[in-house]
Amino acid sequence: MRTARSRTSGEYLLFVFIAQSSQEIEPPTNSGRFKVPFRDLDALEAELKKGDVAAFILETIPATYGFPMPSVAYLKACVELCRKYDAMYIADEVQTGLLRTGYMWGWQAFGIQPDIFVTAKGISGGIYPISAAVMTDRCAAWQREDGAAHITTAGGSELGCVVGLKVLEILQRPEVVANVHAVAQF
Repeated sequence: MRTARSRTSGEYLLFVFIAQSSQEIEPPTNSGRFKVPFRDLDALEAELKKGDVAAFILETIPATYGFPMPSVAYLKACVELCRKYDAMYIADEVQTGLLRTGYMWGWQAFGIQPDIFVTAKGISGGIYPISAAVMTDRCAAWQREDGAAHITTAGGSELGCVVGLKVLEILQRPEVVANVHAVAQF
């Protein structure tokens, strides 16, 4: 498997980076890290069909790329390619989650279902540092075997979890959702 370091969480994950331009980018030799241009499904399929990619990660709306809006068809095709080649689809929701797109999670606006999505920053309302990786049962199955296997140096923040749960509760209030939709009309 090829590995790469996540800029968002600092944890090691298995995934594909999205290129910051449409130019072909060559990875360093034997790094296991590679990039595919945004919206280039042929390049994505070429990498996935090699059979050694565990997962593909993409910001739902790529902030580091200037906030281009991906089409529904593009994101659905990315998910379909991941399914076809048995790779996980990971949605980076750090900047698009928590009603910022009018939906609790940005990927919901596109009618897709990631295997994993990550969130941070806003999940605490800016009060306390916390992040989360939310996984399907398939992806989280290893935690049934060893529930402590995911522990990290800065993980397990009880206070952060309380704050995060309160933020999620507030964001699900009908009046908050209605306000988000009203403000979005301007």
